[in-house]
Amino acid sequence: LPSASDKVISVGAVTKYETLIQSTVNVTAPTPVPATLLNLDTGPAQFGPSMVDQHIGPFPYVPSHAVVPGNNLGCNPYPAGSLAGKIVMIERGVCEFGFKVLTAQNAGAVGALIYNSPAGGDALQAMGGGAVGGLVTIPSVFMRRSNGLEMVAYHTANPTTAAAEFFYN
Repeated sequence: LPSASDKVISVGAVTKYETLIQSTVNVTAPTPVPATLLNLDTGPAQFGPSMVDQHIGPFPYVPSHAVVPGNNLGCNPYPAGSLAGKIVMIERGVCEFGFKVLTAQNAGAVGALIYNSPAGGDALQAMGGGAVGGLVTIPSVFMRRSNGLEMVAYHTANPTTAAAEFFYN
């Protein structure tokens, strides 16, 4: 009897790891910064300005929920100017990536770090802009969940001095 596999065609898609990892995040203050908060790989945003030749920061960073309690997903507006001159950290989930970053931009953020959801864990991915991605003018990147949670914890321990940078590799 012929095997069913004789008539099957396998098709695969591959994204090279090097093309996904385009930018690096470093916590820069307060020092000494733990080694686990340096040279963090990120996934790219497919909206907003290109990260090529970009170096954002160092700037103070703040988790979304520290600005608006309960807004860890960044799906609700922030008070006007509340993110002025800051990088905001937002958890993945519910609303589109472009919406999260646009909402932060509208409150004055200079950049956004989106970290993965519990379900996504430490996987990296590229972020699509969704319906409003074309309106985004600030840079953003996608982070592993463990890295994002560690940065949130570092900010909690250092709420007035935590700073970070992200840049093109």
